[in-house]
Amino acid sequence: MKNEEKTYDVAISFAEEDSEIVEDIKKACEMKGLKVFFYKDERAQNWGGNIFSMILDRYRHAALFSLLVVSEKYKEKWWTKIESMIVMAAAQETATPYMLPLRINEAILEGMPQHTIYEDWKNNPEEIAELISSKVQIVKAKAIAGDQNPDSKNKSNVTINNQGDNNKTIGHIDKVDTLNM
Repeated sequence: MKNEEKTYDVAISFAEEDSEIVEDIKKACEMKGLKVFFYKDERAQNWGGNIFSMILDRYRHAALFSLLVVSEKYKEKWWTKIESMIVMAAAQETATPYMLPLRINEAILEGMPQHTIYEDWKNNPEEIAELISSKVQIVKAKAIAGDQNPDSKNKSNVTINNQGDNNKTIGHIDKVDTLNM
């Protein structure tokens, strides 16, 4: 999917315990005119649907960037592990830095490449929104100028094993091998 075809500028992955912070970031992003995927906004649309398909679509295909709001609670949750695994796999397939990790209280996400640059949460939603907006503008300008191929460099699949769900596999990650769930 090309950049200009993306439904969202940014998809936000977070632990429910960090909702207040994320709501502030979402509002600041929307004030800048950014299109934000925030799962709570699509509850009716997603109700009864396949959560794995929704996660794959929103965090891997439909968003230009994915903001990971990394906290100690984020690191503990099963769903955020899946979301971050999908985002890390997608990040390896693009020429543009796709994954935007935001740390709360210096939390570090296991499996995140060591060379990844984080931003730190300092009760600064407007600053975070401005940084995201700048990244979106840069990528869209490059795409318009033809300086970058927004399509994936490589294709890989995603494996999600859930012991409570008979280890259903929906693909295989062939690049991110350091994640432990």
